Amino acid sequence: MHRDYTQLGPSKPSPVITSPLRVGIVVTPSFTLMPLGCFTDFLRLAGDESDYSRRIYCDWDLLSHTLDPVRASCGLALTPGRTYGDPRDYDVVVVHGGILHGDHTIPSELYDFVLSCARAGVPVAGNCSGSFVLAEAGLLAGKRCAVHFSL
Repeated sequence: MHRDYTQLGPSKPSPVITSPLRVGIVVTPSFTLMPLGCFTDFLRLAGDESDYSRRIYCDWDLLSHTLDPVRASCGLALTPGRTYGDPRDYDVVVVHGGILHGDHTIPSELYDFVLSCARAGVPVAGNCSGSFVLAEAGLLAGKRCAVHFSL
């Protein structure tokens, strides 16, 4: 049986927003899927009125140095929508980390992109253990920050 739920859709057209918040999300190998999903869902809810998942006030991209899938710590993989480009395409770039131990390495291109963001004046933030990437890149030297609970 097919039900029609179109009456639950938006009751008014999308407002015209000329400059939504643009968020670039960079994940490390073995990133944690649930915190990434929660973070992205907060963006989804903040990006619209009600719960229609329109990207009106906020938009985001999953970024990597290639378009190859990046595997999460749970084994599922996500395919980036864009490769690293001009950091000024974003209002903020969030580095989302995950498992710190293991046989994976963080690509040097990820560090290069994060440093290019800082040089371009684009704020960078760490989510989960992404703060360790920022520290390893030297962006937290002499600064106070909150870090992952495991240290």
